[in-house]
Amino acid sequence: MPIQPDTSIMTTWPIERPRGITEIVSEAFNIYGKAFINFWIPFLIIGIVFGFINSFLNIAFYELLEDIATGNSIDFGEMVINLFISSFILIGLAFISDAIATGMIVTMVKPVASNQLAPTLSEAFQRVMRVLPRLILASFLFGLLLVAGFIFLIIPGLIFLTWFYLISVCIVLEDESATGSFTRSRSLVQGDGWHTFGVIFFSFIVILIFQVVLGLFVGIIIPFDTFYNGRDQISYILGTLILFITDSLITPLGGIITTLLYFDLKARKEQKPLRGEPYTYTPTLSPPSAKFCSNCGATLPTDPTHSHCTECGTKFR
Repeated sequence: MPIQPDTSIMTTWPIERPRGITEIVSEAFNIYGKAFINFWIPFLIIGIVFGFINSFLNIAFYELLEDIATGNSIDFGEMVINLFISSFILIGLAFISDAIATGMIVTMVKPVASNQLAPTLSEAFQRVMRVLPRLILASFLFGLLLVAGFIFLIIPGLIFLTWFYLISVCIVLEDESATGSFTRSRSLVQGDGWHTFGVIFFSFIVILIFQVVLGLFVGIIIPFDTFYNGRDQISYILGTLILFITDSLITPLGGIITTLLYFDLKARKEQKPLRGEPYTYTPTLSPPSAKFCSNCGATLPTDPTHSHCTECGTKFR
């Protein structure tokens, strides 16, 4: 569904501006609230799919353990092969689904934050599909770097996490290649590493607290099992689904925070003032009659002879 601009808020601050750590997280909540359904739906779908997959796999694993405990004949070689194949498929699905959902979030943040007409879910999905192979490859390489980094005394992993945290945003918004996104992310973070790490750490704590509190609250009011005991499969499946859906309510915040951090660092590189000089901005007025490009967010020309966006060339009429 399209997200209409909020014409009741006529004065807006530019999204590309430096922000403090807490300001980024606070603004992410505000943006999420403006278009909650559109931001949530991609992760809701992922939550439902993986909720079913997780519950069925856990039931199958429990029944396998019961067979072993009762002395039934088990082909361990076949079991290991099936486990390896299942794990490989699940990891692949996780990479693909997370790349798509996060990419869709990234495309919607700037228009929503700027009170402009944001792309529909269909438009956001189509835009992400054009760069999906790059997103998947970059995410895979990023994951390998993190694993290697955390194996070596954790510190290298934290450094890699900070340097390359913006790869998905660079691919979606700047059309970078999979490998080029690492260079671009590193250049944006350079000189603001502690600020970037502060945003990552603070947002992680905030999201974790919300997930724990929401999970406990749902666990208290919803009488379903979230641990399979071999008896009531329906209750366990419903409990797992509710748990995954609840988690999906918070997950979009991560993508919004990452996108705001990208605009924050980009502004710091382009507009960084002298030490001690405050940042100053002039609010811009967005007329309610203005129309905006669904692809890049630029103001569209009103001349009826123009049919393409003057910034990115997207056809709008």
